[in-house]
Amino acid sequence: MDPAAGVAILLSNRMAKKTMSKGWVGTRIVWARIEGPVCNLFIIVTYIPHKGRVNPSAQDTIKKLRELLSTVRRHDCIIMMGDFNCQLRRNVEGCTGKWCMTTRQDNGHGEEVLDMLREYDICAADTYFKPKKKKWGQERRPRLCNATYLAKDKNRLPRKLDYICVSNRWRSMMIDLKVKWGASIHRFGQKFDHGL
Repeated sequence: MDPAAGVAILLSNRMAKKTMSKGWVGTRIVWARIEGPVCNLFIIVTYIPHKGRVNPSAQDTIKKLRELLSTVRRHDCIIMMGDFNCQLRRNVEGCTGKWCMTTRQDNGHGEEVLDMLREYDICAADTYFKPKKKKWGQERRPRLCNATYLAKDKNRLPRKLDYICVSNRWRSMMIDLKVKWGASIHRFGQKFDHGL
């Protein structure tokens, strides 16, 4: 199946009519360029494999993402989203906000992702919005949490592995972002695995 064919299926009829071009890179990246009222939107959806995968590896996918980003027109708004399979550090200037879940460097490919965001002046927009209070883990210890991944093992802390990244120039167009667990609850009967 042609991965780019799936791009049109996922778009509303109105959005499909505004599609200027679309395509895919490898097996982990699909993209569409959409005509916008102020600027055109270059939307990328990606899955960056976790560090255990080798074909393609995270480094292969990030390299292909960089190549794709180098083709984007200067005035287009880049919106890149997906499962990055890494945790980005909090308060990295121009890249992440204060609502990332960790201050530590990721031992996977988090620094490579941050380097890519810096190079193309993109930020993880969802890390700039304060999450609502949610109770995770111990019931008496509520904490602010914007996790997008919950492991089977209830003793493991929630993690943020999925991001919505936007060109810094257009970051102010984002007014709110939050994690939705409806699809996970429908599939598993509880919050588990990845939230949207």
